[in-house]
Amino acid sequence: MRHPIYTGRMADDHPHREYTCRVCGFHYESPTWDGGTGSQDICLCCGTQFGYADTTLDGVWEVRAKWAAAGHPWSHPEYRPPDWEPGAQFVQVPDRWADADVLAHKLSAAPLPTMRTSADPEAERAEVLDRFCRDGRLAYFPATRHEWMIVLEHIASGFEPGVMYRRLEVDEVLKAWHGKPALLLGVLIGNGFIENDNQHYWRT
Repeated sequence: MRHPIYTGRMADDHPHREYTCRVCGFHYESPTWDGGTGSQDICLCCGTQFGYADTTLDGVWEVRAKWAAAGHPWSHPEYRPPDWEPGAQFVQVPDRWADADVLAHKLSAAPLPTMRTSADPEAERAEVLDRFCRDGRLAYFPATRHEWMIVLEHIASGFEPGVMYRRLEVDEVLKAWHGKPALLLGVLIGNGFIENDNQHYWRT
C-alpha cells in the first residue's frame, strides 16, 4: 500500500495535528497559519484561499459528493481537476462552482494519471524542476508523488553523502528552499531521502 507523501514526523510544535482543506480534502500535518492568526495562505493542492476563520464554501459538500460519485478520488492531489494550478488563488470559488457549465466540465473530465512517465527521464526531470523551482527556491508543492520524488531527490542532493549534519545545519540548507524547513525535513525523512538518529541527519 502506497503511503501519502506526508509520511514523515514533523518537527514542529504540534507534530500530531492535522489540517484538511475543506474544498479539495488535501491533508496537512499542521495548519498553514501560525499562532491562531489569520493568513492569506492558500491550499497548495486546489489553490483555495483560506485563513484562521475559514468556513465551508457554498456547495462544497455537494460538489465533492458528485465528484466522488463520478469516480474521481477527490482527496488525493493527483486527481485534481486538470485546469487547477497549485498556488493559483480562486478569489471567487463559490461563484465558479455555482456555474453549472463549469461543474459539468469538471465532473466529465478524466482523472489525471497517477504517475507521469517520459521516454527521456532527464528531460522530464529538467521540466519538473523548472516548473516547481524558481531561483533556487521551491515555488510550488508538486501535485503528484512522481513529481515530488524528482523534487525531493534534487533537494536532498544539497547534502553531501556520508556527512553527518546537526539539525541547525539541516535547517540552514532547507531554509534556502522553503520558509518552513521542518515541513521539508519531514517529507524528506518520510520518503527515505534523509535519515536521523535524533542527534544527526544524513543523506541516504
